[in-house]
Amino acid sequence: LLAVNDKEPVGLLVCHGVDNPSMYQIHINYLKKYWGTPLTSYSIEASNWMFENTICEKLIGFIPDTYPLVKRHALKCGYKVEGYLEKSVRIHGELDNETIVGLCK
Repeated sequence: LLAVNDKEPVGLLVCHGVDNPSMYQIHINYLKKYWGTPLTSYSIEASNWMFENTICEKLIGFIPDTYPLVKRHALKCGYKVEGYLEKSVRIHGELDNETIVGLCK
């Protein structure tokens, strides 16, 4: 899903199926020049679009500890912390932990 503001791309939100047809993992990628601006509405709109236009009943995300602002953004968008994975992703050559977040329809 492409996030657009006045015909200018703001970011891309990618969803792909995970384990069962009704659960999707979401990857939120906003252009760096928009970091620090209100992006919550784009993420909420993308989540709602998935629930209304696909068979998606649950969205999940994996957020490395390295990115606390991403976690804060997800929580502002209504996602809930559902788990924690230790040393599960390599960031800048080092193993990092991840918080699992989820949002149900």
